[in-house]
Amino acid sequence: MHIKFNEKAGEALKKTMNLKENGVIRLKVLAFGWGKPALGFVLDEQKSTDIVQQVEGITFVVEAEQQIYFENTEILYNPQVFNNDGFYVHRTS
Repeated sequence: MHIKFNEKAGEALKKTMNLKENGVIRLKVLAFGWGKPALGFVLDEQKSTDIVQQVEGITFVVEAEQQIYFENTEILYNPQVFNNDGFYVHRTS
């Protein structure tokens, strides 16, 4: 699992994570369409079976079965452009 984001997205992710005590950012496959998965995240709690990665003080988790979809993941933040509280999660090449 490889995750990258810019400073603006990092600040917004930290604020989101701090909304819940012991909160983590759970990366999820939301749906499949046109051969590509739609990616997103939810605020959640860590499970013992999760794959865990810390990036710049942010804890990301993913279910082992979904890890393959997050090998090269970028999280963008722009509340004027993106739905889902301004975040956009996608795979990079």
